[in-house]
Amino acid sequence: MPLMAFAQLDDNTLTVTASRAVNPQPDQVVINVYVNTGPSGTLDDAVKIVSSVGITPDNFVGVFDVGTWGFQLIVPFDQMKATLAKFKQFRQDVLNYTVYSQISDKAQKALCAYPALMSDAQAQVQRMASVAGVKVGAVVAISDNIASVPVLRQGDFSVVIYDPFTSIAPYWFGSSGSTTLPVTCSMTVQFQLVQ
Repeated sequence: MPLMAFAQLDDNTLTVTASRAVNPQPDQVVINVYVNTGPSGTLDDAVKIVSSVGITPDNFVGVFDVGTWGFQLIVPFDQMKATLAKFKQFRQDVLNYTVYSQISDKAQKALCAYPALMSDAQAQVQRMASVAGVKVGAVVAISDNIASVPVLRQGDFSVVIYDPFTSIAPYWFGSSGSTTLPVTCSMTVQFQLVQ
């Protein structure tokens, strides 16, 4: 649990940063869908083709080639199997997709135990203030940060690739047994010092 600190003597404050690493688990999958309508196809044509899987114009992300329309669909892990099963109705020359897992915004916000980080920061500032012969006063400012949030899970689930231009069926890619990368949560707290 690394801690950093610096003092600002001109305004009698001491700032510390407490950090903890956590190992999150992805809770949703992102399905990037590519629909081939042919050169004369429109966005409306592409949406009509894939509307049965829940894709709307709001899922549109861009045109990747003449007549290839890209969409992105985000679903919870527990809906992945049922959602991907719907893609089996499409011919390979019409639709392909890639899938990867990620941590939802809601899960990211729940990752960091901010009370524990505040406790770490308070313990560190108390030790430093004791050495300096001063007392710790009120909290002046707080900021928090989440860094290194993984967007790709390796291991029992990583990436599914469906390639319409070959005879290869959907396959698991990158299943190397490695786990998700740790996330670093940190909180920087500025304390007032009392003489």
